[in-house]
Amino acid sequence: FIILSGSKVESGAILESSFVGQSVSIGKQYSAENCLIFANSELFHGEGCSIFAGPYTVSHHKSTLLIAGFFSFYNAGSGTNQSNHMYKLGPVHQEILERGSKTGSFSYMLWPSQTGPFTNIIGKHYSHFDTRDLPFSIITEHERKSVLSPAMNLFTVGTKRDSQKWPLRDKRKGEKYDLILFKLFSPFIIERVLRGIKLLQNLQEASERSQELVNYNGTVIKRLLLRPAVKYYEMAIKIFTGQVLIDFILLHNSNNVSLKENLKKRTAESKPVKMWLDIGGMFAARYRIEELIEEVESGEINDLAGLNNKLINIYNSYTDDELLWCLNLIKEVKGRDISSLSTDDVIEILNEWRVNSIKLNNMILRDAEKEYDQASKIGYGRDGDENDKEKDFTIVRGAFEDNSFISAVKKESEEVKNKYNKVVSVLNKLWE
Repeated sequence: FIILSGSKVESGAILESSFVGQSVSIGKQYSAENCLIFANSELFHGEGCSIFAGPYTVSHHKSTLLIAGFFSFYNAGSGTNQSNHMYKLGPVHQEILERGSKTGSFSYMLWPSQTGPFTNIIGKHYSHFDTRDLPFSIITEHERKSVLSPAMNLFTVGTKRDSQKWPLRDKRKGEKYDLILFKLFSPFIIERVLRGIKLLQNLQEASERSQELVNYNGTVIKRLLLRPAVKYYEMAIKIFTGQVLIDFILLHNSNNVSLKENLKKRTAESKPVKMWLDIGGMFAARYRIEELIEEVESGEINDLAGLNNKLINIYNSYTDDELLWCLNLIKEVKGRDISSLSTDDVIEILNEWRVNSIKLNNMILRDAEKEYDQASKIGYGRDGDENDKEKDFTIVRGAFEDNSFISAVKKESEEVKNKYNKVVSVLNKLWE
């Protein structure tokens, strides 16, 4: 086995033929065989067999098995289990749970399967589902069917908290070997969102109004969720598009050069970016990875230093590639090239970002309120009356308004308003 800097393997853990990346914690009798385990992962009690545990893969509980799978930014509930053996040609099946996915307690999945990013899987599933093009979904079990609720994980507290906490929990010191990008909305994710919109619209058109459920890739979807899911996905697109433009404007507003001309020049001088990959925690334009492979095969890259330098270059190219891809997305959505957009057109895009960013935050806050409802207060104020229960709950949990996460989300919404006003002021001076 290989163990990198900052990692701890202790308290009876067993490693065999495995790689452990930086600042990983493995202990409490965890067993890992033929595994790749990357930065900031935490593995305790359970078992990993032939897994690619990308950064921030977490399994804390007993009776949890991860086998023959690709995981990253993943959290395994207690008793999570999978099967990769069909009792035919041996244990040859595998799965991909894309970044941000979670499995609930005692969940079970039958390989091969694949989920889209930020999918929550609850219950036991006996079909081979493929939901890669429906990110931010929740998959539950009902009468041995896998019920898919697309886009419903977009506005949950968990998704928001996860995207915020990962960079804050990076324990690596010094040189960081894993190249990780943490953005919740990225071209890789939005590509999936765009494909999700098309397939949901197709399912809507092909279904009868009398149908309660529609079939999709080993799952069923409630027909009444198809239209709302499209609207939620459209929110994500508007937030992503506006945020990329705002980041660019704030970074390039000090040299009194036309922002439009700057973007036109970048578009003319750069290679088009069409497809994206998530390479173990790093978003990358597909063509750049293909170039890397070609250079390795040709011998142009012939040592680890050259390979590492190429990967760092891809990592550092993300912001520019993201911008180019976003500009092309705007062209597809608006039907016009960036060079033909007026100041008012751009302000409209930014206003959509402002409105939908605040709307999404408000939806998340409403989800968070459930943590303070009457059901959440069960067990408090033991042997007392309702007043005692309320007091006990408040002493332990605090008030909704005082919660640090709640305060941060509200503050973010205020910052969205302020940033919008600032950028509009810049646009009126420097767009044309």
